[in-house]
Amino acid sequence: MRLVLVADPSRPTPDFAGADLIERRIDLGSDAGPVARSSDVGALVTVRSRAEGGAFDGSPAEAAALLVRHADTAEFLDAERDVVAHLRSACGTGVRIVASLHGRRSIDLPREGVFAWKIARPVETPDDMIAVLDEARRLAVDFVCGRGPAAFVVPYGPLGVGLRVVCAAIAEGAGIDPFVYGVADGADPAFLVKLPHVPALSTLRDDLRLGEISGRARLFGLIGQPPSISPSPRIHNAFFRNQGIDAVYLPEIDVDVDAAFRLPYAGWSVTTPWKQATAQRCDDLDPSARAAGAVNTVIRFPDGRWRGENTDIGALQIIIFHRARSAGTVGLVIGGGGFARAAIVAMRTQGLAVRVVGRGRARATAAEFGVEFGGEVVTARGDEAVVVNATPVGADGDLPVEWGPFAASIPVGATVIDGPYAAGAKPGAFFRAAFRGSRRTTSGGDFLAIQAALQATHFMASRYRPVATIASFALGAPRCLVLVGPRGAGKTTVGRKVAHNLGRPFLDTDEEIGRVTGRPAGRVLAEVGEAAFRQLEARVVGRALARRGAVIALGGGALEVEDTRVMLGRCAVIVRLGVTPVEAAQRIAVDATFRPRLIPGGDLVAECARIAAERAPHYALASQRVNTTGRAPWAIANGVVAHWINLSRES
Repeated sequence: MRLVLVADPSRPTPDFAGADLIERRIDLGSDAGPVARSSDVGALVTVRSRAEGGAFDGSPAEAAALLVRHADTAEFLDAERDVVAHLRSACGTGVRIVASLHGRRSIDLPREGVFAWKIARPVETPDDMIAVLDEARRLAVDFVCGRGPAAFVVPYGPLGVGLRVVCAAIAEGAGIDPFVYGVADGADPAFLVKLPHVPALSTLRDDLRLGEISGRARLFGLIGQPPSISPSPRIHNAFFRNQGIDAVYLPEIDVDVDAAFRLPYAGWSVTTPWKQATAQRCDDLDPSARAAGAVNTVIRFPDGRWRGENTDIGALQIIIFHRARSAGTVGLVIGGGGFARAAIVAMRTQGLAVRVVGRGRARATAAEFGVEFGGEVVTARGDEAVVVNATPVGADGDLPVEWGPFAASIPVGATVIDGPYAAGAKPGAFFRAAFRGSRRTTSGGDFLAIQAALQATHFMASRYRPVATIASFALGAPRCLVLVGPRGAGKTTVGRKVAHNLGRPFLDTDEEIGRVTGRPAGRVLAEVGEAAFRQLEARVVGRALARRGAVIALGGGALEVEDTRVMLGRCAVIVRLGVTPVEAAQRIAVDATFRPRLIPGGDLVAECARIAAERAPHYALASQRVNTTGRAPWAIANGVVAHWINLSRES
């Protein structure tokens, strides 16, 4: 699998984002001439015709002529079917060509003369999703059986973003080397306009489990129109990663209810405006969903039936039970949609009288449930124990004029639950206005974390209840956690446990060196010498730090390179694991991993003591020091997790 960073050819590449290749779309900007080779990242040069979604208006021969200019420096050239023959005749057989096809048409795929076929398909409907997955599987089977060339599918369009992860897994499982395309975080918006629905590589890799799932993974996702980009994929994929489940939760898609039930999903979350309509379409409802007449969770049974659940109610019950301490007797609900209905049911189970206020459906919802309607203007009377904002108000950062005085008048001892969240799952404006005094306030992001933990239990059909800590941590985009220390300190063992506890990706730089070079890191060190090895290691560390919120176990001597120290100090949380020389030597003695001695012929304990002393000044970068001598790895990992969470909350 090759990660391809689609870069703006008219501007310097901002960073490599951990990519294997940089695609230069010279049809979208000026052709700056041959691409300089990089020791880190190769170049994929593309000329896309207007007929296939690009901006090039010339003939196939002219497109080939543009590509020929890069034949000696680019690692791959992307050529459309009609261009391949011209390119091959001009370049000979030495150049590696990715033949590409865009759109809905089908053609025969020759096996000779190309590295692989890229089949880019638009995905705009649930039927398109099913067709693309079927095509990806058919191409994989044809390749395995010798009936077709190496060919991989690249979905694009409004419903295609998440499918890139699945199609890549299908191809890789068949022994095909697929290309996965994405942009860098913070890419120029003007450039992104030319490439609608192209995700960031970090989203594919760290939020959507690229490279972690098989082509048979179960699919889940979010249906509806959340007030901002939903963090649900990041949360649920952290749960799946934590439990080692072959499944992926895809980004939200805006389809109607009828279309939603045609999706190739094993289950999905439901948000506004489809919670009530979805309840009417389910074959079965749990008691909470039946009481509310609204669902936020849908599960497909093996026999094809759909069951609707409502974990909004369970999350509200948890918050009200554990946090509501006011002497008030009333629960105030603002709004009349699906979340408002869940709030009414939850409040009743906790013995509260309910009053509903708001415009639109609020009056009808109050009448349906037989509770008091308090009018269209939001007001507090002073007897509120719990206040729930079940409207989108405040998600955009602004409050209507009348909401400011209302927030100030809520009783100081009341519990306030703000349903919506701002971009990045940050607290909405109503939460900020109500957050004062001794009120117990819950933001939309915090509520989502609790609700998602309940929902994941249903998705995974497990008695295990995921802890909300995983969801809360996944809400942000935390810096990477890097474990440093001498060999034998337990960086890999502890790092794996930390990553598992929080559902984060884990990377060991020695293992990454082995993956890149095809040889164990220790063998590479012995063959090329320490100086060359450290430079290779620095490049691997740079790629690892392009991950979002990954746990990284660093090689013992990696901090000796200044560039590495600078990178870590800029973008990582660093924890030093310490160990006595005696215990380090004992652990190394039973470690089967090959590592050359750094001080040949000497005593291993003395070597551990000397190397640790020499490297000690570099460990000052760490924000925490943890002694691992005589301690169980799980206990060490728990302490590191707590430190990482605290630093992330502070930032």
